[in-house]
Amino acid sequence: MTDTKRVMILGCPRSGTTLLQAILSAHDEVFSLPETHFYPQLCSSNPFFRYLGISTQAARSNLIQIGKDHLNKKIKTSLLTKKLSQSFLETLDQASQIGGKTTWLEKTPQNLWFLPFIKSISKNIRFIHIEREPKDVIASIHYASTKYPESWGYSNLNDTIQLWGESHKINNEYRGLLNHFHCSYEELVKSPNCLIRNILDFLSMDFIKDLHLSYINNKSENIINGNEVWKNSVFQKLLSAKSKFLTHFTDEQQARVLVAVNSFNGA
Repeated sequence: MTDTKRVMILGCPRSGTTLLQAILSAHDEVFSLPETHFYPQLCSSNPFFRYLGISTQAARSNLIQIGKDHLNKKIKTSLLTKKLSQSFLETLDQASQIGGKTTWLEKTPQNLWFLPFIKSISKNIRFIHIEREPKDVIASIHYASTKYPESWGYSNLNDTIQLWGESHKINNEYRGLLNHFHCSYEELVKSPNCLIRNILDFLSMDFIKDLHLSYINNKSENIINGNEVWKNSVFQKLLSAKSKFLTHFTDEQQARVLVAVNSFNGA
């Protein structure tokens, strides 16, 4: 078992995952990197290959690039999804150790959908789920999809609502379980020191006061790819984001969203 602490931040996109990653990455024990999308890429869309557990070329190339970027060497890859996944985790372990860090932090929100597989590979990963007011998440996803359609595929409002709904359901399935910590974007903004203390306790790490202030000076290239322009606002003073729900949606769309959210919540 590795001595390196393994941590993943996940949740519905546009829920504050990047902000939380930026803050925690400012801790001097943490190694982090931009979203890898490794697990969403890992399994083939071909049912036969999926049955055999054959990994995709995209996932193998992804891991090779991570090795070049952070280990300065070529990673030997496997055709098998489980072996490739193990190599991915071990590569992040090594990258952390090279940097003198005790902990690595990987943030790909969509890992939420792959939790059963990820947990079958490693029992010692700790997962931080961050959630946000539903109507604000849905509005933010839809806004990003209309502004950056080449990167986001949720310009259809029903698809946006479904994405949040499925994320909400999965988050609930892991609530209260060992190695899973749930928090909210609103809590992070309102009481950052309190929430960060609780997260660091969960990770068995030393608390650093006002980590939410020092993260602004963190290097964004460590966690944000150059083409992810919608994340640039993360490295600004921690403030409650203005909701796009009222400004982006029409009255009819607002009503549809509220009805959908209430139905998911059993209201």
